[in-house]
Amino acid sequence: MDDLDALFEIMSDAETMQHYPAPFDKARTRSWIEDQEYMLRSDENRITPDPDIMVRKESEWSDGTENVFIEAEEPWEIKVAKKTLDYLIVSKKHRQKGVGRALFYNYVEWCRQNNIDNVNIWPDGETPKRIYEEGGYRVSEIRKAGRGDQGITGRDG
Repeated sequence: MDDLDALFEIMSDAETMQHYPAPFDKARTRSWIEDQEYMLRSDENRITPDPDIMVRKESEWSDGTENVFIEAEEPWEIKVAKKTLDYLIVSKKHRQKGVGRALFYNYVEWCRQNNIDNVNIWPDGETPKRIYEEGGYRVSEIRKAGRGDQGITGRDG
């Protein structure tokens, strides 16, 4: 198991994370535990996306995908995203323009079309939470979650 796998595994379990800080120290990563809201779809998708915004689903990693994380100022997420490819992320230069709503609308519709009903999502702020609620998602539980970033080194490694 490499350091990234260890960090990801520990971060998904807040109780374990409290007792094993070594992978974070070794990776020079700041870590903490906080409440994390998990949301499940329980209502209709009420988002009306801007028809001029085109959304496409990426199924393979590309340089363009990596650039979105860099432009979103979240380059530390690239290694994890390459392993999971399950991120919804909007570049900072495209925020506050309806892109997040269009992206989430398409995500909700894709899940519906593929009969995927049980999806946990977690908002990272009030704006995504409002968008997720418009998409029919509601907070289903709140649990302690491990978080980390590369704050010690300025987040750029």
